[in-house]
Amino acid sequence: MDPTRFDGGSGPTDMSQRAPSGWRWESPQPQGNHLRGLFGVAGATAALDELWAVGDSGTLMRRHKGSWQHEARELLDQRALLAISGSGSGDSLQLLAVGVYEKALLRVAGRWQEVVPPTGGGAGTLTAVWGSPVPGEFYVVGTTGRIYRVRGTIWQREAQDLTTVYLGGVWGQGAGAEQEVYAVGAGGRVLHRRKGGTWVIEADGLTTQQLNAVTGAGGAVYAVGDGGTVLRGQGGTWTVERTPVSANLTAVWGAGDEVFALGQRGTVLRRSAGAWHVENIALTSEHLAAAWGTVRGGQVTLYAVGNLGTVLRRELATWTQLSSRITSRPLSSVWARSADEVYAVGAGGLILRRRGTSPLGAWTTEGEGVTHEDLSAVAGWAATREGGEAEVYAVGAAGTILRRLAGQWVLEGAVLTGQDLTAVWVGPDAVFAVGRGGRIARKQDGRWSLEALPAGVPAVDLLGVWGTGAGPGLVVYAVGAGGLILRRSQGVWAREGDGLTTDALVSVFGRSAEDVYVLGNRSTALRRQGGSWVVEPLQLGGRTPVAGCTVPGTSLYYAIATHGLILRRASTTWSNDAPALTNLELSAISAAAQDDVYIVGPGGLVLHRY
Repeated sequence: MDPTRFDGGSGPTDMSQRAPSGWRWESPQPQGNHLRGLFGVAGATAALDELWAVGDSGTLMRRHKGSWQHEARELLDQRALLAISGSGSGDSLQLLAVGVYEKALLRVAGRWQEVVPPTGGGAGTLTAVWGSPVPGEFYVVGTTGRIYRVRGTIWQREAQDLTTVYLGGVWGQGAGAEQEVYAVGAGGRVLHRRKGGTWVIEADGLTTQQLNAVTGAGGAVYAVGDGGTVLRGQGGTWTVERTPVSANLTAVWGAGDEVFALGQRGTVLRRSAGAWHVENIALTSEHLAAAWGTVRGGQVTLYAVGNLGTVLRRELATWTQLSSRITSRPLSSVWARSADEVYAVGAGGLILRRRGTSPLGAWTTEGEGVTHEDLSAVAGWAATREGGEAEVYAVGAAGTILRRLAGQWVLEGAVLTGQDLTAVWVGPDAVFAVGRGGRIARKQDGRWSLEALPAGVPAVDLLGVWGTGAGPGLVVYAVGAGGLILRRSQGVWAREGDGLTTDALVSVFGRSAEDVYVLGNRSTALRRQGGSWVVEPLQLGGRTPVAGCTVPGTSLYYAIATHGLILRRASTTWSNDAPALTNLELSAISAAAQDDVYIVGPGGLVLHRY
């Protein structure tokens, strides 16, 4: 893929289509939630391998004939699914997915249903599952040493008095009287269900590191864990194997003489001829949480999933990406004029531009090399929504100010300030940027200058700026640390809303000079109407507002908060606009129209409502 271009609506997936809320993932694709578990059924070729992946915010997706699709949406909520496995084969295949707060879903004959496991006494997490060759038979492990044998919808507790430690991985082989199962967890503990059904502690104290996953290959059993730990068991005897990494390992898969261990920072280890080696895949630095593989014609095909929706495949000893995203760098701000003109900025001077329509748009990189400073904000102005190009500015670290002029980005405001600039607003005849240490920069008549704070106002960090009007009617608001609100009218700055809050105020936006919202830490929301500021309660469940925006030509407002919360205000109330979409942190939001809203965040995250 051309690294300067990303098609936000292409690719063999229907997951780019909108969720019921109207929001969709433009980046990453097929989606961006952290993936925690993976299971597959081998096809005649890699293109026909069938995969199921589960993860945070109730993510459950299926790859069928090369296309990703959501499944069981009506049964899912914000609870993370941590593992998935299958039992049986062919038409008798059943799947079981498990996760936090006792979440469990069973797929029989192509249909998902929710099942209710026995209560975990408040511990609440089912961490791993292995499906046996017998249709409907699974083994599930979880917190406080819980082990369940599942047959259909019947969950039976096993090894109840054997251990109370956290168990993070389970794997087995065989069926009936020949069946053996292994469970691993905290403190390097390995549990073994021997033939005949008796559980014993088979290894304990070989390592103090937590073991996270277990598998078998070539007549041996392998358990991997934190700190690059690998244990190998054979004939009931376990030994520690040396690895060349210290990263936490959270997934393991093997066949014959080849075993793979995966984990933090994109780490992939391969065991061959009795020794572990690093595979330098150079495709991702994201945490890899789960793996599944198969052998065709003597060649291993291996899949891995992880954070920010990462999906990788190893075939013929070569790794490739099955997921994609605009950039791996964090995005800090976005400004949208229309679906054909959207700008996003981020770390290392990154500037992205979206062109296209609401359903289908392409992102390209602009302004490469103009600056390497982190950019924190972007904004623009245009007289109309269509026609021509908007006047756009971006600001960032060390006083960086960029302007988009005739399709090119250029530096402005040289040596105006060395303080980081945090926010920018662009109007018909003026530009305002604010930043650390109370810095306020104004551009008027083509020249930049610094403006002084009102007398007696401390030089605290300013974190948001917004304005309206032009000429003598220009009104600008700036907000920041300690609950500071400043208003500029008739060319004079004055403090307002003193004493309403001491929380840091991070975002300001409005519809007119007398209808303005301010958001801040600890669920703070203030509104200015009729010349006075009032507190407007927000029910955020302990989350903290991050940013907000108006929707041009409507009475709608949007806001985002920590842990992936997206709020929409219609009429007089705020409501959750995208339940269970994501719990990832979001950075900024901008709306071009009622059905054209953009959100950006870490790792190239872009959400689009249309």
